[in-house]
Amino acid sequence: MADEISMNTAVVFNQLESTYGVSPGAMTASQAVLIKSMTAVPLTGNRVERDLVKPYFGANPGKLTAQRGTMQFTVEATGAGETALDAGTPPAFGRLLRQSVMSETMRAPAATIAASPPTGVGGPTGTFTYAAGDPYEGIVDRLVTLLCTTGGGSGTAEFTVSAPAIAHLAAYEATEQVMTDATDFDLVHGATITPTVGTAFEVGDSYTIQLSAPGAFYTPESDTIESGESFFQYGPNRHQFLGQRGNVTINAAADGYFDLQFDFMGLPGTFSSEAIPTVDFSAFQDPLIVDNDNSPYVALGGVEIVLRSFNLNVGQNIVMRSLVGQKKVRATDRAASGTIVFEAPGLDDADYFANLRTGATLAFELIHGLLRGEIVHLTCPQLEITGLQYQDEEGVAMFSANITALPSDAGNDELTLAIK
Repeated sequence: MADEISMNTAVVFNQLESTYGVSPGAMTASQAVLIKSMTAVPLTGNRVERDLVKPYFGANPGKLTAQRGTMQFTVEATGAGETALDAGTPPAFGRLLRQSVMSETMRAPAATIAASPPTGVGGPTGTFTYAAGDPYEGIVDRLVTLLCTTGGGSGTAEFTVSAPAIAHLAAYEATEQVMTDATDFDLVHGATITPTVGTAFEVGDSYTIQLSAPGAFYTPESDTIESGESFFQYGPNRHQFLGQRGNVTINAAADGYFDLQFDFMGLPGTFSSEAIPTVDFSAFQDPLIVDNDNSPYVALGGVEIVLRSFNLNVGQNIVMRSLVGQKKVRATDRAASGTIVFEAPGLDDADYFANLRTGATLAFELIHGLLRGEIVHLTCPQLEITGLQYQDEEGVAMFSANITALPSDAGNDELTLAIK
């Protein structure tokens, strides 16, 4: 008799589909997913009984319709690593977010400096164009201002380069920077431009240049909805899902990890007995603990808060549609909601009860990680507080807030999860 199957040797492999419900082909070791806390149901559905009339008591036979499989697991959210960031490569878990009705936008280092010419402020006299030089190496977007302090042309004009404080970063200022044609001109966080001066500058001429952090950016989607193929395996028992789509819940708690909890549904494919495949988890970076040392900024309504936990269920409504002519896992709606637990501030610092009373929305922002390649940056521009109460934690007054993340009129922007 074969040995019992261990529940501690499970593996999950995943890849994106190009055609719904069609396997792109055999998976390689690098398509293994580093997971924790997995549960799975290989086959479920709706049992339809035959409701027979018989001359005796007893259960009726039936058959399973709308057959589907489900799988839930957690992946640690981390940066993609500096090498991947420089190469414009998404994080290893990015494909899972895409199958959770999220779009992926990649911003390579070469695209971190706004295109020439700069934006003039108040109608400056001088003109210049530039080519982007060294890329911006910051982890949050910054608007840089160039203010002319000594007039003249190339090699003479001097500028003060500044950027206001943002998130946890202090204001930046560098003075007496000379602008010379075909010579690197420093901005901030390593970014440079190579200018060409047109009309000479006058004192007071002012210009702005937008710097944008590189990385992978994930936002909710409503139209172009991708799907994937997965298999999970306990011991030799392999179970394949096709046409997989799902939902994700974002969890960040103090002294824990920044986790993404996925809940997938798919069409049951082949069930087979296979050797445990080789895995390659090298694309998954080691996570950082969510704490004061590693998570430098969290704010609600522009006010920094002391966070205990944040939870946001993106709320994708995933259903199995089983009809004559079509069988498909579909996303039909979305409503993102969750909770925030944080130390209660004084009402003169932030009156969140006023927001609860009026329904006025608040921006939420959480930066986790300190260095490029390890950053997880979550923003929710319009959080509505739907419930708020005090709770005691070791004698400290805490707020427990129920929240809903709302989209703007543009849609598909109730949250952005940026991996930088």
